Amino acid sequence: MAKFGIEMPDEFVKKLERLDDYDKLAKKMLDKGAQVLVGTMKHEISRLDKYSQSGSLRDSIVAGKPKKNDIGYFVPVGPKTGSKDANGVRNGEKLAYMEYGTSKMDPHPTLERAKMAAENRVIYLMQEVFDEEVGAK
Repeated sequence: MAKFGIEMPDEFVKKLERLDDYDKLAKKMLDKGAQVLVGTMKHEISRLDKYSQSGSLRDSIVAGKPKKNDIGYFVPVGPKTGSKDANGVRNGEKLAYMEYGTSKMDPHPTLERAKMAAENRVIYLMQEVFDEEVGAK
């Protein structure tokens, strides 16, 4: 599956890492931001009705639980694992075909468009959660 990310400003990440309850706050912020990305991805997929007539792909887009690896925190957003349309085609496959194209279909970079459309709102909402939790503003 395709991967993409939204980079947080370095100064903001440094402030976040200095907090005692960093893990809990990071997860809360990611949960909030992921919901915006889910909505934006669904909207972008809907724009390409010709490739998603049943709505199965659009309806399968979900946010997973925030996770942490050696790079930092992340939240997976994409088709629900194992979800298929009425013809048995996996929704993750359909998204990859849409994104990168096939020998019979031009690519339609839906993920990049969704990322660009959601990025400022995601950062704003994550900053809002941060400010509420640490008593800023």
